[in-house]
Amino acid sequence: MPSRISTVQEIFDRARAVYLNDPDGRVFTNAKLVPVLKAAYDDLQTEYIANDLSTIDKVASPVTILAGATSYTTLPSDFVWPIKLEERQAGSSNLYNPMSQLRFVNNITPDTALNYWQFIGDAIAFPAATTDREVLLYYKNIYPDFPEGTGDPVIDVSTSVLGHSISAMSARIGELVQRFQLQNTTLADLCNKEWEGNVFSVVNEYVKRAQAIPARPRPFRTFWRLGGYWPRG
Repeated sequence: MPSRISTVQEIFDRARAVYLNDPDGRVFTNAKLVPVLKAAYDDLQTEYIANDLSTIDKVASPVTILAGATSYTTLPSDFVWPIKLEERQAGSSNLYNPMSQLRFVNNITPDTALNYWQFIGDAIAFPAATTDREVLLYYKNIYPDFPEGTGDPVIDVSTSVLGHSISAMSARIGELVQRFQLQNTTLADLCNKEWEGNVFSVVNEYVKRAQAIPARPRPFRTFWRLGGYWPRG
């Protein structure tokens, strides 16, 4: 399997050399491939999110929620949705305590801790706490994971792209250029087969890794129905 990290430049070079017959970049310059890479990036991200890969799990830097505040201040720029939240007293070195997700957190009497959170309208809200709290957010992030604060990430060819993406994205770039710019459906279809095979390999690899993570098995139940067991006999 390719390296987990590839640069945008490496993806461009692979696409030109393998799929576009332009290894020197005389026709398909970096600038011309930028919008194609954006499309390939979106397609790859969609594949990963659809398969709920663990590689798109991320932990945000701790955020202090001041006493009386009822919302998470600024969500990360690559935030998709929350997985879980934990909290501790702000400024302490205590262990983080898990928080419980509720559908609504209004009309909850303020406590020294936040205790609860909700996710509605792409925003995270809390009942007010009477003390400052430090909150740790676990979340799904946009994939591939470009560095935050770089503006338009695909403009900088030195930007690193995570997720064994060089084979899949270079093939996808080749397909899109062959199909929509060069109007060569035969080569486009061949590139598409490479794209699909590469994506399948990556997804399959990550799924196998996720299955190896220890988990508490659920007890087996037969004839289960709401409120009890179906009677036998």
